[in-house]
Formats: sequence, structure tokens, C-alpha cells
Amino acid sequence: MNTFAKLAAALVLLTAAAPAVALASDKEDICRAYALEAVNWNQIAHKKNCVNLTAPVWSNNHQMHFDWCMHGNNYKMTAKSNLDRAEYVQSCQTAQVQPPPPVKLQDPQPNGACAAYANEAVKTAAKAEVLGCGFVGGRWLQDYKAHYDFCTTADPALVISEHTARESQFAVCSAN
Repeated sequence: MNTFAKLAAALVLLTAAAPAVALASDKEDICRAYALEAVNWNQIAHKKNCVNLTAPVWSNNHQMHFDWCMHGNNYKMTAKSNLDRAEYVQSCQTAQVQPPPPVKLQDPQPNGACAAYANEAVKTAAKAEVLGCGFVGGRWLQDYKAHYDFCTTADPALVISEHTARESQFAVCSAN
């Protein structure tokens, strides 16, 4: 059994040993981590040119993964879901002729630019939380709708400024 398989098996065992009922804040933490990992596996799979990557399992939409996880008892299946993604990526068959088209962010709203902005904002905020950056405020919310609404109502220059500031702060934190 290779190192990857051992780590994956340990993750499943740890998850199985977790308490059956999660507190709301625990559930949110589980779902935030799950969504970040699901998006990361999707990005890795696309970089490897894996085939048969269909939504909703394979998606860059952090909010969609988070919402699925928060629904009912889905949070109990997150370790298995991401383990399945990891195993698929490890053994995926790559496209032989043409690489797949670039990953398109999920766009549940009519404004594609703001959907992309909101997806990136949520992903960056989630990564900052995982790194323990300690950022607070609206810029660091993991709330797709809040970022999307800001983008659709704010002056475009302010949206660009907010994006640039978020990326700059995250770059400093992730470099440490």
C-alpha cells in the first residue's frame, strides 16, 4: 500500500471515529474544509487532464460544495467523497487527443464576471482560514452570495481594488 493510500485510509478511519452528531459550528467547519478540498481535487484533476469530470462532483464552485455538505447529514459523507476524488485523480485516464477546455466556474447567476469574482473570493477566504491567517471582515467571508451581491452593486473600480487587496493580503500570509 503506497503512502497516498495509507493516508487516505487513515482519513476514513478518523472520520468513522468522529462523533455521530456534529454541533452546528463543527458542521460548518467540516463543510468549509470539505468544500475547499473538493475544489482543490477538481483543479488537480483538470491539470492532469482527467476525463469524465462532470458536475456536481467535479466543480470549482466552493459554495455549491459547502451547501451540499450542510444539507441534512451529508457532512457525514465528506471524507468518503473526497477520498473517492483523490483515488480517481490518482488513477485517472488522461485525454489522449485534446486537453479538456479550461475549467469554467459555476455561474448560477446571470453575471459571469461577478460569479467568477465571488468564487475566487470564497476560495481565497477558505484557503486563508486553513492557513490560519486570522483575517476578518467582509473581504474574508466564505459567502458566495455576499461577494456576488457586492460585485453586482459596487463600482467596478472598487471591485477590482477589493480583489487586489484580498490577493495581496493572502500572498503575504501564504508566504509566511
